[in-house]
Amino acid sequence: MVKQNIRYDTEVRQIGGIMMALAMSLVFYPLFDTSTRLSVNFPDNDLYNGDEESLSWALLAGNVAIIVLGLLGMAIGFMALTDFGHKYITLVGLVWQQTAFVDWIAKMYELSVTMGIGENASSTTDFYFSMGILKMFFLKFMQYGSLAVMMFTLFTFQSRKGHTKNASYYRKRLVFYSFLYAANGIFGYLVPGAKIYLDNKDDLPVKKPIEPLVIFVGQPVTVPEITLAAGAIFALVGIYGMARGLGLAQNDNTYLQAALPVAYIAYLGAVVLTEFSIGGRPEGAMTAGVEAINGHIILSFLDHKAKTMPETMDEDYFHDDAIVTKFGQEREKKLKKEKEEETVEAEGMA
Repeated sequence: MVKQNIRYDTEVRQIGGIMMALAMSLVFYPLFDTSTRLSVNFPDNDLYNGDEESLSWALLAGNVAIIVLGLLGMAIGFMALTDFGHKYITLVGLVWQQTAFVDWIAKMYELSVTMGIGENASSTTDFYFSMGILKMFFLKFMQYGSLAVMMFTLFTFQSRKGHTKNASYYRKRLVFYSFLYAANGIFGYLVPGAKIYLDNKDDLPVKKPIEPLVIFVGQPVTVPEITLAAGAIFALVGIYGMARGLGLAQNDNTYLQAALPVAYIAYLGAVVLTEFSIGGRPEGAMTAGVEAINGHIILSFLDHKAKTMPETMDEDYFHDDAIVTKFGQEREKKLKKEKEEETVEAEGMA
């Protein structure tokens, strides 16, 4: 059995806890989505009948794949948290991670169907479709990729290569996921929100969402200023995260970690609560709220690790016998002292 020290235990348990949080959203968001589709769109809605009936099954298969991925992630994270994990179990999760492409492809195809993409599509429709594809790409990559990077990091630790996960490793991923976060804000909210505002500035707020003009990738837009503001917040926070990862901004503070929950709460209040309720699409609010949370969690974690991990570590950093022995000796002393106190107490009672 490979000896490990308190550093290893701390890292693996921390990774396991974050994995459970990330995986939980991958269980609930497709459950909400599937429930909505079964009650509204599947299989009686005209959109999914005839030539497009197979789309319903593809969407359902994608959701099931993501639910299984989420359950696997929660199980693997829990085992890591309780010191029962194994690299081959984690490898199963990494392999199953590839099924996320089923959901990804099905959702993009659905977008083309719902927005009426084809030879007769208007330039406005083509624009929103392009923005929708970009939004879906960045959001889903961030959502699924956040769990993948945690699984791979855990697998590396379990393979006795944890010393490769130094500060530089986490900084690079902070830059990448901050880019995805900012791009999601720009193409998912800022740009389409600005266009909706310009196209409807003489008739705001939009009293009733009209597809596909002001229902953008399932999100109703009745007050485009809200969507625009949400995009600006996401873009600014993401750019700030990139600057920290690249060393262009001071990173020995918790400003990014403080900004992320503020951005998420603003998104929940402005977009999820307000737009979905005013726009008459309450069934999509829960899904939208849950699927956006992973990006905020992973950025906070990566920023923390980029600040706290050493720049270089030798191969025994997480497997140093001396630290194991020292930790074990301290634990033995504590147990021995507790036993002696119990003995004295028992003798006193006698």
